[in-house]
Amino acid sequence: MYLKKIVMEIKPTYVTFEQAKLIRKKGFNLKTTWAYQSSNPKNKYSYKVNHEILLRDKKDVFCPEQWELVEYLRINHGIWIGVELYHNMDGKLFSSFIQTNNKKQSFNGNKTPQEAYSVAFDYILKELI
Repeated sequence: MYLKKIVMEIKPTYVTFEQAKLIRKKGFNLKTTWAYQSSNPKNKYSYKVNHEILLRDKKDVFCPEQWELVEYLRINHGIWIGVELYHNMDGKLFSSFIQTNNKKQSFNGNKTPQEAYSVAFDYILKELI
C-alpha cells in the first residue's frame, strides 16, 4: 500500500487597502513585508531591507497579513477575534466573533474564513477603536 503525499500550500491573506488605511490611523505602525501603494491600491509592493519594508511614499500604507492584525488587536486593544464553522441549509458557512472584556459580537454568513475575519476587522476599526 502506497501513501499518497498531500501537498498543501497556505497562501497569506492580507487586510484590504481600506483596512490598512484605518489601522494606520488607529496607531498600527508595525513594519510588514508588503505595503499598498496609495496611487494604485490594487498593487502591493515589497522593498525589503533587513526583512523590513520601507514605504516609498508617505501616503502608502503597510499591508499586514490578517493574523498580524488579529494579534495586534489582541495585544494592544484586548480584542479577541475568532472564526467558527457552522452548517445551515445552504451548506458550510463561517461565523466570526469579537470578544472584549464585556461584550461578544458575532457575524454570520461568510463564505470563507478570510471573509469572516475581514467582516470582524471592519466592525472593530469603524465601531470599537
